[in-house]
Amino acid sequence: MTPYFDALDKARAMGREYAENGIAAGDTEPDESPLSGEWAGAVTVRDIFDALGGDFDSADEWEHTDVADHWEAGYYSAPWPIRN
Repeated sequence: MTPYFDALDKARAMGREYAENGIAAGDTEPDESPLSGEWAGAVTVRDIFDALGGDFDSADEWEHTDVADHWEAGYYSAPWPIRN
C-alpha cells in the first residue's frame, strides 16, 4: 500500500468519487451506512484496501477503521442534492 497518510487521502477521494458517481446516476441523498455491505454491489472495506493496494487480512482492525472512516468522510462530503 502507498504511504499510510497518502492511502487515507486516496480513500477519502475514492469515497467522494463513489458518491459523485451515484449523484450523477440520480441518487439524491447518501446512504446511512454505505460500507455496511447490506446492499448488493455495495463497496466493502476490503474493496477499498484492494483498490489501495493494501492487504486487508494483514492490516490491524484500527487500520480497517481508519480507511473506512476516511472513505465515508469523502462520501458524505459530496454535494448531495437533498442537502443543498
